[in-house]
Amino acid sequence: MPDITDSPHKFFVVSERELTIRQHFTGFDSIRDLKRRLREQKEWVYDTFEEYSTRFRSLLGIRNEEALDLFYQTISMKQVANLTDFVRAQMLSKTDIEQTIETVIRRFDDLNAAYEAVQQARRQLQLLEPVTSRWRDYQQQEAAIADLAQLAEELPVFFAYHKAQLYREELEACDTYYGIEAGKSDELEREVDGLISRLNDLRIARETSSVGRRLTTIGQEIDHKNRLRAERTASAKLYRERCELLELPIALDVDTFTANLRQLNPVAEQLEKRRTTAQNERDRLLKKLQQLTDDRNELQSEITSLKQRKTQIPGDWLVIRQRIAEAAGLAEADLPFAGELIRVKPVESAWEGAIENRLYGLGLSLLVNDTDYSRVAEVMEHIKLGKRVVYYRTIGHEHRYVDRISPQSLVNKVDIKDDSPFYDWLDTQLRQEHNLICCESVEEFRRTPYAMTRNGQVKMGKMRHEKDDRRDLNNRRNYVLGWSNEEKISALNNQLSLLDEQFGRTKKQFDEQERMVRQLGEQERAVDELRKQRDFSELDWPRMAAEIEQLEMERQALTEQSSELSRLEQDIEKTELNLKAKKEAYKKQAEVVGGLKNQTKALAYKLYDALDTLGVVNQDADLLESFFRSDDDIMEQLPLWLQRLNRLTIPDDQLSDAHKTAILDRLGTTDLNAGNIERKEDELRKRLTGKEGEIDKLNGQKERTGQDVVKKMQQFCNAFPVDSRDYEARAIPTAAHDYEELYQRITDDDLPRHQERFRKELKEGTINSIVHLQMQLGKSEKDVKDKIQKINERLAEITYDPTLDTYIQLVPEPVTTSDIVTFKNDLRNCLSNTSGDVDNYAERKFTDVKQILDKLMSQDEVDQRWRNKVTDVRQWYSFGASERYKENHAEKEYYSDSSGKSGGQKEKLAYTILASAISYQYNITWEGSPRTFRLVVIDEAFGRGSKESTRYGLELFGRMNLQLLIVTPGEKVNVIQRYVQHVHYIAKGIDELSKVRNLTIKAYQEAKELHKTALTDD
Repeated sequence: MPDITDSPHKFFVVSERELTIRQHFTGFDSIRDLKRRLREQKEWVYDTFEEYSTRFRSLLGIRNEEALDLFYQTISMKQVANLTDFVRAQMLSKTDIEQTIETVIRRFDDLNAAYEAVQQARRQLQLLEPVTSRWRDYQQQEAAIADLAQLAEELPVFFAYHKAQLYREELEACDTYYGIEAGKSDELEREVDGLISRLNDLRIARETSSVGRRLTTIGQEIDHKNRLRAERTASAKLYRERCELLELPIALDVDTFTANLRQLNPVAEQLEKRRTTAQNERDRLLKKLQQLTDDRNELQSEITSLKQRKTQIPGDWLVIRQRIAEAAGLAEADLPFAGELIRVKPVESAWEGAIENRLYGLGLSLLVNDTDYSRVAEVMEHIKLGKRVVYYRTIGHEHRYVDRISPQSLVNKVDIKDDSPFYDWLDTQLRQEHNLICCESVEEFRRTPYAMTRNGQVKMGKMRHEKDDRRDLNNRRNYVLGWSNEEKISALNNQLSLLDEQFGRTKKQFDEQERMVRQLGEQERAVDELRKQRDFSELDWPRMAAEIEQLEMERQALTEQSSELSRLEQDIEKTELNLKAKKEAYKKQAEVVGGLKNQTKALAYKLYDALDTLGVVNQDADLLESFFRSDDDIMEQLPLWLQRLNRLTIPDDQLSDAHKTAILDRLGTTDLNAGNIERKEDELRKRLTGKEGEIDKLNGQKERTGQDVVKKMQQFCNAFPVDSRDYEARAIPTAAHDYEELYQRITDDDLPRHQERFRKELKEGTINSIVHLQMQLGKSEKDVKDKIQKINERLAEITYDPTLDTYIQLVPEPVTTSDIVTFKNDLRNCLSNTSGDVDNYAERKFTDVKQILDKLMSQDEVDQRWRNKVTDVRQWYSFGASERYKENHAEKEYYSDSSGKSGGQKEKLAYTILASAISYQYNITWEGSPRTFRLVVIDEAFGRGSKESTRYGLELFGRMNLQLLIVTPGEKVNVIQRYVQHVHYIAKGIDELSKVRNLTIKAYQEAKELHKTALTDD
């Protein structure tokens, strides 16, 4: 059912016969039936005014809408107020350009889509290029690592080759040196044997006498007692030191020694108790030191972290945010902690501890934009953070009534960061959840429903009370609010100083206890050693010294009694000294020879290992065994072994030239020899494979590059979620292979295709449509000029001033306003140089086109007025009127408009222009045409002009054979009656009703005379 508020539905009927409502528009069931009946009666029925107007004008011979508009305008026109506006509106048709403009816009939409496709492909390449570039870096680093690993594997081969050469040369040198050194050893051995034989002879001669025998015995006893004295002296020294350590008397006799033994058990028990007590205290202090060290490290780490940022959020929470942000592909700034955006007002410092304690949980809560919520929620579902993490989705709060905020409310004691996008959300959150009155006394706290005290007690309603003492309210280390942490850093530095002082005191106490434990341990060990010392004689070295002194005195006396014995003793002494020197020389030479043997054996093993590494041992599998399995001296086997060795072929082509060069470059100018080759090999191996070595560093670089690749892949996915839905931004860089293929596809296929489409749309689509637009505008401009020419032809036939024999001509002047001139120039710019290679100017040309099309497409009211103006060719010209002499066509006067003229002149010019307009729009000639619409209706304004101008107009209309209908008061009929054939006289009757009488002009004049005569008779 239609809405009763809708406008009534209309339809239009055109008929060539008379229709009446009673006969033709009654007695039907529905509008559809009425329309069908009218059509059956050969009437024209239309649903739109445009169709009706077209048929109506066709029947009346009106060729266009402008002619009908001119018909309406003529009714009350007696002068042309503005000539340009009249010519544009009444004499020229509006440029029909809308469809062409819409075509241009539609083609530009296609061009713009192609341009956007090109730009998107370039933006994708811009984001993909770093992915592929870093991916290539990653692959190069991976290849370099593999190459270095291969190089490290080939190091043994490189060095084995050089070892084989160097060790063989060393073995040959050993063979030569051994012959020389072995000869020296044999010579010394013979000399030692000779000296031993002589010394034996001298000793036998000395021992054959009785004095000699006694001296021998005395010497043996003195040697024995000297050894005993040395042992007892050392034991006595240790005993004395242990007694001093235990504060026991020094045992100089057996009684003191025995008394000390009896004291050892009580001393041991006391020492054990003291040591246990000292150990316990030391261990306690050690734990305290460890705790202080941990606290200090944690505090120092927190201070360092705070200096690197402005907020007071603890470092471990910042690490958690970093992990969440990286996993979600967000910047850390997109996930602020609430504490970073709230601070206690400086003037409310007395309440800072309580407010920090109340807002601690909120301060460590993350704030998440609604646009980022889905990603963060997905990350939080799978990530393991090891803490209780709260985050808020910052959508609008559910409406909840909030009482008036008291000046003493916690809400008024804090600031929210002004430039934060979360300001409104935080303000509402504080008002709804933390609108607590800060009470100065317990009494005030008890009577306030929602309140808190400076000591952190909180009251939520009448029943629930809470006091959280898990954190010290005055310890700034626990503070998390604010965007400045200078006070917290200062407070933490003070805590650090106090910790350092406490650590120093505790360390001093620990060192003292540690020293005591060590001292008591040494005393206990001294007790154990003294318990083992059970015989005083083992300490009695003075007695042994006395016995040695007696023997020395006896030997001296016996020696002085015998001169022969003295000579033998001198010879023996000299021979012993000589023998000792030769033995030393022989021993050293034997060491040289033995060293050569050991060196030869070691070199042989090393050479064998080198040959085995080179894979040449199988050329003579029995080579090494043949050298060591014989019972003969290895030096005797060496010459034969070297001969067999020289028959082996040692290859030098197991390494590539590149790897050989790489190894030599790393060795630098160092010359390899048998003494340094193993060290150099080890150094080079560590340089390649050790910690902080080349491979280790490259692995670190590769890992960072891989992280960068993943980050840049994520950036692409974030920028182009639709295009990347089939791609992964996995946390492994190898996924970049897909992006590399995409980059290549866009470079080789998509971008060229989009560019080709862009160029085609530009040149064949948009530019062609603009060409068509310009051609149509040009055609419209030519039509304007042609119409003005035709109008001027009609005007030339009208004598404007009979006395001077002049006529009027319309003069079009191009409009030079900036909007029209700029529009025409912009059109020309769009079409300039279009015949060349579009590639060189496509985007610049697109900019030119876009500049003008953006305004043409704009829905802005100002731009719409601009569009209507610049695309209506009528607006390109202003018009004046030139009065010219027919004789020579010289200009008599120029009229820019009708201003400045007398009333009669204005009316005369208006009638002239109007007559030419009617002539043009009605398409009639001076002779007239029976099938041309020639009706002109003029109201009473026509009659209010001067008689001369009125007669000029009527004569002009008469010459044009126009059907003239004039509406004028009766007193003006005398002016127009000579030009009128019929009069429709309207007058009121006795019943005060208006009636129309249709009269010929003659009948009207006769009736008027009769009426005048009747008045005279009366």
